[in-house]
Amino acid sequence: MCISGVAMALITLMSTNTEKGNVVPGLVIAGLGVVVNVWFWLRYTRLNNKTPNPILSVQARLYRAKSLVDAVVTAALTTILVAPDAPAAHFMDKAGSLFVAGYLVVNGVIAAQGEPHKPADAPPPSAWGQDN
Repeated sequence: MCISGVAMALITLMSTNTEKGNVVPGLVIAGLGVVVNVWFWLRYTRLNNKTPNPILSVQARLYRAKSLVDAVVTAALTTILVAPDAPAAHFMDKAGSLFVAGYLVVNGVIAAQGEPHKPADAPPPSAWGQDN
């Protein structure tokens, strides 16, 4: 995730291409992504609040992140669709890309520093793959 985020940031900052293509397909996909991912985010949050569970908690965080990224992409693409030659379109395009890149880097660092969750009764990694 960190490498992807850095690569995306570098491409965004070094890109000189100002040509805007057809953003409608991406806008439709991102807009539908917002709707579906927000629905899943709320669903998993509600389920986790009702019956706390680490898997439900992680799923809620995943869909929250996906919702946020899709919302940023939708905002950037909407700006480009509405006013492709306006300075705001260029700003939103760069800002949206840098936001997603930063999100990838930050969460990559968090994932690299954290230890994956394992149940208390899970066998140690040395016992994995052995039939007991």
